[in-house]
Amino acid sequence: MRLPLLILAAFALVLTNGMFVAAEFAIVRVRRTRLEELAGEGKEPAKHALLIVDHVSEYLAVTQIGITAASLGLGWIGEDSFARLFSLLLPASLLSSAVLHGTAIAAAFLSITTMHVVLGELVPKNLALRKTEHLLLFLARPLQILHIILRPVLRLFEKLSTFVLRCMGHGEIHDLPLTEDELKLVLMDSHEDGVLTAGEAKIIIRAFEFADKEATEVMIEAEHVDYISLARSFDRNLDVARRHMHARLPLCRNDLDSVMGTVSMKDVWPLLLLDESNAAFERAMRPLIKIPYDLSQDGILKRLQECRGQMGIVRDAADQKTLGIVTLEDVLESLVGDVREAPAR
Repeated sequence: MRLPLLILAAFALVLTNGMFVAAEFAIVRVRRTRLEELAGEGKEPAKHALLIVDHVSEYLAVTQIGITAASLGLGWIGEDSFARLFSLLLPASLLSSAVLHGTAIAAAFLSITTMHVVLGELVPKNLALRKTEHLLLFLARPLQILHIILRPVLRLFEKLSTFVLRCMGHGEIHDLPLTEDELKLVLMDSHEDGVLTAGEAKIIIRAFEFADKEATEVMIEAEHVDYISLARSFDRNLDVARRHMHARLPLCRNDLDSVMGTVSMKDVWPLLLLDESNAAFERAMRPLIKIPYDLSQDGILKRLQECRGQMGIVRDAADQKTLGIVTLEDVLESLVGDVREAPAR
């Protein structure tokens, strides 16, 4: 083959290597949700890209075969052709044949290595990191065609690698799910990249911690709870209701340990127009929602939703003592932050 054609072949192999490197990084980095969004808009390349994402390991193997083949071809063709090129460019009259040959080989090796690293590795990698979606959409169809062509080779390599792993005492490799800490890091990276706002990232991170907290960690302790007691006079109960202006209060026979249910004050006030006695509180009473002291926040939320209530009474293990109360507002605040209404001025 003529020298110019060999030089062109070497450049073509460098570009081929770069294409597979770019494809490899694009496959690993692309966001599936973005591809689904584009596919939903009817973009055909996005549908092909989704098929690649669904079979990541197989398509990464395709890129690895491409990179390896291009690199081997470059070493085979490139070094010899560039050595011949430099032999022609160097002053043969001033150098001995041995020095000329050695210098040409060294210059060829340096040139091929520089081209391979810069044009075949670094530039494609950085391009894939900046234009991930565009590159994968552009390369999706060619990669699928190569995958079909190389399928027998891929299966052979897969069986060989599985055999070697079994000989080493290892079974099949399965993708491991991300841990909670890893997901939090992904969220923070998404926030730093501008994908998520600070508020969105905080809510999602709080959601991870949501189920870790138990009732005793989010409740209002019994000593700080205002309540209506049938053992008190009506005037005193009315004073408690007016002074603290709570939307809901526990209704007790005596103290909080003898809680009977809860009352919504919006139900009580109309009844007081007809009957200024503790009987008005009893008529407005709603069923008691008991919350075990060790129930998680997601369990509390589910219990309140099932009972269609806003307040639960936290009881001890023996169900003999009231430890405190927990409201739907308290549970939601652990997710979204403070939602209490500012007092009127």
